[in-house]
Amino acid sequence: MQPVLYCLYGFAIFFLVYWASLWVLHLIALVYGKWKLHRKVDLPDLESLDLPGVSIIKPLYQSQEILTENLETYFKLKYPKYELLFCIQELEDQETYAIVKQLMDLYPAVDAKVFKGGEEVGVNPKINNMTPAYREAKYPLILVSDAAIKMKEDTLLDMAMCMKDSVGLVHQMPFSCNRAGLPSILEKVYFGTSHARIYLSANLIGINCATGMSALMRKELLDKVGGFPAFGCYLAEDFFFAKCIQDQGYYTVISTQPAQQNPGNSSITYFQNRISRWTKLRLAMCPYTTILEPISECMVAGGLAAWSVYLLFRCDPVVFYLVHVLCWFLSDWLMIHIVQNGALPFNKFEFLVMWLFREVCAPYIMAHAVCNPAIRWRNLEYRLKWGGVAVAANIKPIPPPPLLGDTEERLISGGRDKSSNNNTSSVLVKKNSLLDNKFLSLNSKLSGKLFKSDKKLKHRGGDSANATTAKVAAAVTADDELSTLSGGITSRDMSGKSVAGSCGLANATTLGVITAGNGYYGGGVGNSNGGEKSSLLLD
Repeated sequence: MQPVLYCLYGFAIFFLVYWASLWVLHLIALVYGKWKLHRKVDLPDLESLDLPGVSIIKPLYQSQEILTENLETYFKLKYPKYELLFCIQELEDQETYAIVKQLMDLYPAVDAKVFKGGEEVGVNPKINNMTPAYREAKYPLILVSDAAIKMKEDTLLDMAMCMKDSVGLVHQMPFSCNRAGLPSILEKVYFGTSHARIYLSANLIGINCATGMSALMRKELLDKVGGFPAFGCYLAEDFFFAKCIQDQGYYTVISTQPAQQNPGNSSITYFQNRISRWTKLRLAMCPYTTILEPISECMVAGGLAAWSVYLLFRCDPVVFYLVHVLCWFLSDWLMIHIVQNGALPFNKFEFLVMWLFREVCAPYIMAHAVCNPAIRWRNLEYRLKWGGVAVAANIKPIPPPPLLGDTEERLISGGRDKSSNNNTSSVLVKKNSLLDNKFLSLNSKLSGKLFKSDKKLKHRGGDSANATTAKVAAAVTADDELSTLSGGITSRDMSGKSVAGSCGLANATTLGVITAGNGYYGGGVGNSNGGEKSSLLLD
């Protein structure tokens, strides 16, 4: 019995000491955040400053409602030398391209370029998307900034001023813009309290805590290890960016301005999935967090500390726990005001509700991450090895391609602005024109055969209907020939359906044959179209 009792006392002492260390982190974050964040520095005229140029790489994935609002802030930056390199992952994403092109036309004085399709260098889709822009970057500093980040006019200047000779990476602490809705309040509460406390404390101590949503780096340091392609095997490329720079003897520091996330529409489920994905990444890269992270949350740490003081000092655990939660809440209330640096867009009651919701859900999110280690990101599912190396485990089915007219238009205007792609688009258009002529000819012949068969069926019955059915089946074989000649043009399926619909067959057996033939015909077109698209991209 004595060994068990000693073991319990040992755990109680450990939990109580650890609980006290968490309060030290609270004090560190409050003091350091008040000193570091939102500092106003009087700067001389920009023309007199010898600042290095910055290549801003903006990875864009699909369009968002407020993408224009976010991207326009980068055209208004007050910085002497910078370029904007927009990376659009999907070749056929015309909506995002139109937004970027509109802004480029609106601000012609800003040096901006667009890169489409990316370059496959690993499993990380973000790295694949940014690699062409990284190769073309002409300035010594690289700023990786996500599409959901909104900039102030002096944000880039603030980050560049933090890039001292001994600093290799300047990153912004994640925060959230003022937006309406409970999901937005939840995001602001999380990034302004729990996440801010750990982020500020880790940065002060020197622990790698950089996030890649907004990070300014020295390009020469990345080039020494192979540039962006060297990080394509990781999902948490931001962590390994910072690790690579620290290994070369440089510091990583935070900017005085937090990163303003402005993602548009959001949901509580999306937020929880995002936090769960980050937790899975930490578990793979820093396995010790599996033990320490769960007991760092308010509810769990308070419960363990309450049990410890009861066992060691016979104090009332309920009173201790309630006082602990109250003090933690007040500390977080001060923390979010320091990060916000102004009035909050919600009242105290809304903050209390979402704060309690986040604290209660934190252990569940941690348990979910441990029990479901697979990571779903973009269109892929990944499995992480110890150390952070990712392996693509599953590919979701790709939706069917657009119709012929959309395909031509997107391939002509959506390719990279290079002569090779323009030639490919021209060849495709010519090929489509020839196939259209062949299709119309065969379509006319097929419609004539089916119409004659239908006319005979109206005057015949019984056995003669079966004979006519055989003839119609032969006509469907011609339909198969038409599928082969179509060469992957998606609109053939629609045309095939219109042929079957125009026949007006009254005989049920004959109609069944036509339906079966059209189904086979449509499937053939879908497969052909996939092959045609693949060959075009390879070219």
